[in-house]
Parts: sequence; structure tokens; C-alpha cells
Amino acid sequence: MSMGITSEYDVNYVNIGRCVEDNADNLIWTLTANKHGKGTPVVLIHGFLSALGLWVLNLDELAQNRPVYAIDLLGCGSSGRPTFSSDAVEAERKMVKSIEAWVTKVLGSKASVLVGQRAKTIAKGSEYLSQKFSGAVEEAHENISQYLYCCNEQSPTWEVVSMCQTPHREPPSSTRARNSDNFHLRSELVDFQFLNKEVFIQVIGGAGHHVYADKVNKFNELVLGACMETDNRKSAAATARVGHRSPPNASAL
Repeated sequence: MSMGITSEYDVNYVNIGRCVEDNADNLIWTLTANKHGKGTPVVLIHGFLSALGLWVLNLDELAQNRPVYAIDLLGCGSSGRPTFSSDAVEAERKMVKSIEAWVTKVLGSKASVLVGQRAKTIAKGSEYLSQKFSGAVEEAHENISQYLYCCNEQSPTWEVVSMCQTPHREPPSSTRARNSDNFHLRSELVDFQFLNKEVFIQVIGGAGHHVYADKVNKFNELVLGACMETDNRKSAAATARVGHRSPPNASAL
């Protein structure tokens, strides 16, 4: 699929070793935009039966002042397809390990903003998505349909495990964007009040499951807001470290 991205970007495989035991190293297909940007990096992680190409509407704006990475999860899209455990909990643990390995390999100890899409099937199909991407992708109906087909035509590995998983509570995050039609929203609000974490929930009205495509401007605005908060915290921490440095020893002058 030809991606309508104006930012400088490249795509490559990142070798994360054998997080999932297989006959070969695990490879994560990775898109990098504005690699040398100065702001806090953003990492975009797609949902179930999807791939990194569906972030095309968000990449340019998010990458204006910072590096943006979009990955195909292991076992999805163009990434490697190792055989996961048939035990859902063990498979999920390996998936988390693979993401952590990618972060360590690419970002090291740098702070980053992680943006994930809820794992859920594309219920409304490619016709619905084609309408959303018509301005960014040439011949959107044909290309989006073909892209999703190519992403999922390979022997399924992670997809099969995902279909067998039982729901788990999502970890809290400092900023969480939700659509107003999400039936999980009420229960999550109730659950979060018992967590000793800072949680800020934003509801984007008038959006369906694909909130990043349904309300592009608002979604990007909220993500960039979280990025700016992280930028400011990093700047304040750096200033505090400088302010607490001991004055030079007079004998050393």
C-alpha cells in the first residue's frame, strides 16, 4: 500500500532475538518517521487483524517535532510469524516480552509515549476503513482491502492465540483516549478509581472503534498533549538535576 506520508520515514526489520522460541530470530517490521526529532518518541501499536499502515492518518502530525515509530506486532502484518504457546497467558507474556525487547533495542533507556489500539476485530470491514482513508491513500477501497488481505493471508500465529484469550484488565496510563461508543468505558472508570495510579481519561465523542481514523484531529491532539506533558517532565527533571549539582571544590580550581 502506498502510504501518503510527507514526513521523512523508512521501514526495516528489527531483530529482537528469540523472545518466542522458534527456529529463527524474531523480526519486528518497523516504520520510523522523523528519526532525528528532538521530542519524546511515540510508539504506535496496532490492534487485532490490523497492521502499522493504518496509522497513516496520524503519522505526519505526530512526527512534526519528534520521532514516531509504528510496528507490526510479532505474528502480525509483515513481522515474523513464530509459533506462540497455545496457553493464552504464556503467549501474552511472550508478546509483552517481544515489545519490551523491541523498545530496548530501538530506544534503549529513552522515555517514550506508547499508543495502543484495543485488540478487536475490524467489525465494519474494509469498506468502512476505505472511506476514512480516501484522502490519504490512492484508490483507498482497493488498496486498503488488499493491504488488510496481505497482512492476514499468512499462516496465523498471534491471531489464533488472540481469539482464545480471556479479557484482562488493561494497565492504567497517564492519558487514555476512548470513544463514546465503547461499552467497556463505564466498567473501566469504576475499576480505575481503586488504582493508586494517576489516570486521566479522555472521551472522544462521535467516534467508533477506529477512533484514530474517525476523529483524527482530536486523537492527534490528545496524543500530542501527552507527549508535551512528558517533554515538560523530562525538562523539569533535567533542570532539577542541574540545580542540585554541588558547587566545584575550591581546591580543584
